Amino acid sequence: MKKSTMGLWATIQFVVIWTAFAGISSASTYNVAPNSDSDCSDSNCSLQAALHAAEINGGGDTVLRLQEGQYSGNFTYFPGAGHTGALEILGGWNDTFTSQSPDPQRTVLDGNAAGTVLNLKLNDLENPAIVAGDVKVQGLTIKNGSSFIGGGLLAFTAAPSRIDIEKCIIENNHAEDAAGGFAAGAYDFATTNTGGALYVRDNIIRNNSVSSPEAIEGSGGGCDIFSNGITVLQNNLIYGNTVCTENCIQGDGAGMNIFVFAGDAYIVNNTITQNVGYGTSGSSFNGGGLALRSFPAGTSESSLVSWAPGHVFLYNTIVAENKIMTSNSYGADIANNIHSSALTAGSSLLISHSDYLHLWNEATAISPDLEENLSLSPVFSESAEGNFQLKSTSPCIDSGLNTAAYLPDYDLVDTARILDGNADATATTDMGCYEYVWQKKPTTLPLLMVYPLLLEGEKE
Repeated sequence: MKKSTMGLWATIQFVVIWTAFAGISSASTYNVAPNSDSDCSDSNCSLQAALHAAEINGGGDTVLRLQEGQYSGNFTYFPGAGHTGALEILGGWNDTFTSQSPDPQRTVLDGNAAGTVLNLKLNDLENPAIVAGDVKVQGLTIKNGSSFIGGGLLAFTAAPSRIDIEKCIIENNHAEDAAGGFAAGAYDFATTNTGGALYVRDNIIRNNSVSSPEAIEGSGGGCDIFSNGITVLQNNLIYGNTVCTENCIQGDGAGMNIFVFAGDAYIVNNTITQNVGYGTSGSSFNGGGLALRSFPAGTSESSLVSWAPGHVFLYNTIVAENKIMTSNSYGADIANNIHSSALTAGSSLLISHSDYLHLWNEATAISPDLEENLSLSPVFSESAEGNFQLKSTSPCIDSGLNTAAYLPDYDLVDTARILDGNADATATTDMGCYEYVWQKKPTTLPLLMVYPLLLEGEKE
């Protein structure tokens, strides 16, 4: 049987004309290489030097083009109060900076277990101020970070700014308290916040962990998402993440933990699987795959209070084969802690055309609306080898919703949606981050990396 790809993007070379970048005009552009010096006067310098140049750029926009290669260190971007400039960090550039590949394996940031790998804290979470500025991270592998919160990536800004994290691999990072892989949000921990935007698309988030001998609680083995305004999570593969492997009395979201403070969150065509929540004897854990949480008035921590209704839409997503390894387990796949009281009155949760085996609703949580969901094994191709494409026998093929909000045009490996995967003459999108293909692919399609693309369907 041929092996299919496990989510590594095809090499698509293209020349970039900078005026075509959305949201970037008159930008300062820096060419970054692994062995560059710290002098940015010629627009060529090291990654940390370029980030510092962006910090002092005030209201100006900055683009960092990272040459392919390996970057070792812990990189920070802390602009001052009132900073409004946008920042783009784009991996995969060739040595002449004339073309870019979106494959994240080509540009690797390695934190050497010495701190957060990439800390983009546009907003000071400990001393909130309205520090605005869009940020985009694209085409990077972020690995081997270790921190208290956010081992791989921290990306926070204040509303109404926007954060984009796309086509990245975030792996093998560790946090002691929360967000082993990453934490992100356009959120300033102030109830006057009117909403920002967060887009997390086409990423692989794997083998990250949260644990510490001193930890009382742990959350977000793969990631912690701070949702307000508009949050869109598309085509992400989230697997092999863990929370609370050491002493811990409460855990949440081994795969993904979403804090819903206000606005609309769309979780569309993701695959969340093989994540594990642990705990000591007598401890409890919510959401081995996905935890959804809001904070009604009266929450003990004043900084964690949702200030408006939150609406969560889960479409075409596989949340299956996750585990909780403690006696007090709640929702091995999905835990619903969305409340509708006081400031959060009117909140809602819709789960539509998705596959999950275990859904738990906390006693005071809202009742979710459930539409055309499955409770079956998704039947992955070779999950033991990290390949979570669907086999030809999967019930998730052609079982999605074509009219889902924010339905992506392509899947994680750039296969076009919507296809007729079961050959019934009706094209219907699949559940999960991969679209099953039984038709022969064009021979001109570039192939890459560990697993070749599936050319003629499953070879039984």
